[in-house]
Amino acid sequence: LKPAPREVIFVIDTSGSMAGASMDQARAALAVGLDALCPDDRFNLLQFNSITESLFADPVPATPDALRKAAE
Repeated sequence: LKPAPREVIFVIDTSGSMAGASMDQARAALAVGLDALCPDDRFNLLQFNSITESLFADPVPATPDALRKAAE
């Protein structure tokens, strides 16, 4: 049985308190999450510090190009 497509929103704290090992751990966790997405899934990445920004205007399909952009 094929799992239903998911919509996943990743939220990453990029404030100064995340410098160093904390940011490295957050990036590693994001990589694990991105690797777990299936082609039918949709996702977006939100980052926050003094402001909040999203990588994409709306959730996008988990295509190789979108996943590569999120991993940068």
